[in-house]
Amino acid sequence: MQQVITAKLKLHLSQHQKQLLREVSLSYRDALNYASNTAFDNGKTASGNKLQKLVYRDIRAKFGLPAQMACN
Repeated sequence: MQQVITAKLKLHLSQHQKQLLREVSLSYRDALNYASNTAFDNGKTASGNKLQKLVYRDIRAKFGLPAQMACN
């Protein structure tokens, strides 16, 4: 049996940290939209491997995301 634990956290961030978090969140959102558009442009591909091959390098270059965020 799988147990799911949920935690609600409140971040106490400086103004600079808030700005950095906002920037990475917006970049991540834009990268997801890019991946979604690419999937639709390629016949609505649902293959994660195929989509990653199509967008991984572009996401890293265009959106400046680290590898872990570009893979998810």
